[in-house]
Amino acid sequence: MLVDRFLIYIRDEKRYSKHTLHAYDFDLNQFIEFLESKGILDFHEVNLVILRSYIAFLNQQNLKAVTINRKISAIKKFFSFLVELKEISLNPAKDLKFLKPLKNIDPPLSESEVKKILEMEFDLEEVNQRRDYLIIQMFFFTGIRRAELIGLTSSDILLGEKMIRVRGKGSKTRMIPISSYLADQVEQYMNLMQDKTRLNLRESLFYTHKGNKIYPKFVHNLINSYLSIVSTKRKKSPHVLRHTFATQLLKKGADINSVKELMGHSAISSTEKYTHYNIEELKKVYNHSHPREKK
Repeated sequence: MLVDRFLIYIRDEKRYSKHTLHAYDFDLNQFIEFLESKGILDFHEVNLVILRSYIAFLNQQNLKAVTINRKISAIKKFFSFLVELKEISLNPAKDLKFLKPLKNIDPPLSESEVKKILEMEFDLEEVNQRRDYLIIQMFFFTGIRRAELIGLTSSDILLGEKMIRVRGKGSKTRMIPISSYLADQVEQYMNLMQDKTRLNLRESLFYTHKGNKIYPKFVHNLINSYLSIVSTKRKKSPHVLRHTFATQLLKKGADINSVKELMGHSAISSTEKYTHYNIEELKKVYNHSHPREKK
């Protein structure tokens, strides 16, 4: 049996501990039982969708992430072994992701919360209301950092190209594309500011109601006040909107490297934290994605 050959291999050649051998033996046999319950009797039939449905199944057992990650590790090593033996030509577990710890990630807004805040009524003929509206839109639709938003000036707004230029961490500059809708909102805001104030948008795009440049605490309080209307989440910061932006893009199938560039991350690992499994989506995969699950 292939599992037995694998266990001998990691015992004799890889020198794994008895504890790991026992755990991998249990994990792989549990995985095979799952496959058999789905009518899958050949490892050639296993693909990434099936593997993700198995992770969803494990989630339904209320197992800890560390336990599920051990099982994922066993599966990934086992299929690598099968490739080496030429039992299969491609490793279906190559792109299977480990579960990500969520303790340092601000929970994103739900779709209903996003809908509520975007549908809030603002007096767009009033300068401060128009400012608040645009700041919220900028966070939602560009994933910009708070410091980057504060540093924007009119020269960073390239309406013709539908781009904005931001200065990120380490003084790195990047270009972020904006939609026609957001470009129009920026233009209307700038026109209103020119008509109703004498503030110099070449020094700062956003000002407080007293005519001073906006600052970190001001932006935090502004976002917190509006999010408090639509959300009961404990964290109601600008970063929650940035997290929501990234999560929504990845959820809708955006390439992770593209999201990395938009977010201004220097390492892909910073972006990967937004790819954590959504348990409800995993349940959908488990219940609907595999052909044998469809009625």
